[in-house]
Amino acid sequence: MTVVDLRLEDAERLVSLRMRDLIRIELNENSTTGYLWSLSPAALADFEIVADEREVSDRPGGGAVRRFVLRPRRQARLDLEMILRRPWTDDEISRQVFRIEIIS
Repeated sequence: MTVVDLRLEDAERLVSLRMRDLIRIELNENSTTGYLWSLSPAALADFEIVADEREVSDRPGGGAVRRFVLRPRRQARLDLEMILRRPWTDDEISRQVFRIEIIS
């Protein structure tokens, strides 16, 4: 099993991995504003969340780093959509798509 690390700059780039591999996505967020990263409903159907962690800055008003560890549910070429929004609204401020090809 391999862990493939992805960051914001990897969005839109095709990444290939095997069914047994994991994806670790690291994204910056400022949770004090209420804007949090989440997976789109389609991504939740295609990927299992193995871990969801937040590393918060100890400085007032400092940002945070959000880390998701995901396992693919099926072999296919998939779009992993990550959405930055306030959970209580539908207003998105960012939508990033990671192109993932799952091979056997």
